[in-house]
Amino acid sequence: MVNDTDIDPWALMTPAERAEAERLLNDWVPEFPAWLPKTAPKDWVWDWPHQLYLYDILQDVTSGVCDRLMISMPPRHTKSETITIRYVAWRICCDPKIRVVVACYNAEHAERFSRKIKRIVSQAGVKLSGERKAASEWETTAGGGLRAVGVGSGITGMGFDLLMIDDPVKSREEADSDAYRNRCYAWYTDDLYTRQEPWAAVILVMTRWHQDDLAGRILASPEAKEWRRVSLPAICEGEADELGRDIGEALCPDRYDIPELERIKGVMGSYAFNALYQGSPSPPEGDLIKKAWFRFWGYHNMPDSFDEIIQSWDTAMTKGSGDRTSGGVWGRKGANIYLLDRVTGQWDTPQVLAEIKKVSIRYPLASTKLIERKANGAAVIDLLHDELAGIVPIEPRGDKISRVHAVLPVIESGNVYLPDSAIAPWVEEYIEELCGFPTRAHDDDVDMTTMALDRLRPNSRAAEEAAKEKVPDDLALWLKMKENGRHNERPKVSTGWGG
Repeated sequence: MVNDTDIDPWALMTPAERAEAERLLNDWVPEFPAWLPKTAPKDWVWDWPHQLYLYDILQDVTSGVCDRLMISMPPRHTKSETITIRYVAWRICCDPKIRVVVACYNAEHAERFSRKIKRIVSQAGVKLSGERKAASEWETTAGGGLRAVGVGSGITGMGFDLLMIDDPVKSREEADSDAYRNRCYAWYTDDLYTRQEPWAAVILVMTRWHQDDLAGRILASPEAKEWRRVSLPAICEGEADELGRDIGEALCPDRYDIPELERIKGVMGSYAFNALYQGSPSPPEGDLIKKAWFRFWGYHNMPDSFDEIIQSWDTAMTKGSGDRTSGGVWGRKGANIYLLDRVTGQWDTPQVLAEIKKVSIRYPLASTKLIERKANGAAVIDLLHDELAGIVPIEPRGDKISRVHAVLPVIESGNVYLPDSAIAPWVEEYIEELCGFPTRAHDDDVDMTTMALDRLRPNSRAAEEAAKEKVPDDLALWLKMKENGRHNERPKVSTGWGG
């Protein structure tokens, strides 16, 4: 016979009843909004409208009304400090028996959160166990505790009452990787989800990157109906705003007002901004590059000189069919980048080598020659290394789409100039390929272009190194030809354009 005194009343309570009982018994722990200022420097602000809204949402998790909460917010708007660090710490202060898992894109980042939570909890008077006290896993003397894990890490041997997933994606390269997204979702479903205790709560707070990131994958699954979704875009775009903002109003103007957000958008480009700051990623296979973004140069607006002139080459050894070799000559003047010439064709190895040599003779100032080291590009690099100076092997980073994303801002901002069709009849074909990517059959011009723009864009490391050397004003020699109407002649000293 079981004695009533042997029954643990806490075990018979629902999470909501347990949370309320803990609150009553531990009246030294104020409600979350009142408790927050005690955990941070006095000049930190905790009453911005979006924060007050989040406090109400989190109360539903605390009370058990909501056990699946998804929050998408822009970077640097206090989501991690408020939710991942302090809400978790507050829950442990209220109930030292609670078991929490904090999960991020890697273990190092998760452990950084863990150390902050542990410090706040300890300063609040919660007694910590001396047996497990590492940042990766620590316990309270009441039997609760926290484990910090990164994507791919298991939590075998431990269940959780609260799972906090904070930014499972670190970078554009990870977001655009099918393999990483599949791995992340499998980690969530197989390693994390299976460790939940009855009535456990899961909170996913993240900056969106991709339609198929973890948030997107969950929303596309049968599980979506179980989740409460909160989306707080940096700039209000519709009347159904969760905060009741006017269209065009910033989420937190004290930190990022509209001019600053527009500046960020100008640097990032609309594709990345819509995902990270607006929480609305668009399909990566859509129209990435718009024709309207390009500007055009002619004899009336060509600079007299360039800061740097380079070649970029995407090579293929397929004569008559298959992939093409594409080469471009590019000049940079300040923030503007000019496509000066372009050659393309289905050539075998001797023809590719001959074309690179011809372009190098035609453009002696284009001394840096970028050649993608993939497939047959490695052979071209080896064969030309002792014949031409300035061969720079380029290792592709990420897939083709991610490389296009990396240079979209410089195109969208109107800093890329193409030759007028009267000067270069091939420019329409070139534009058609770039604007049709990735659905068109050929993408050789795309590869050649992204390689050059990644090198020349002002905020790239390669551009900073190259800017140390200036290109002489030899372009002025042939620009004078326009004054005499000799538009179709090749200048004897050609440093700017050719064909």
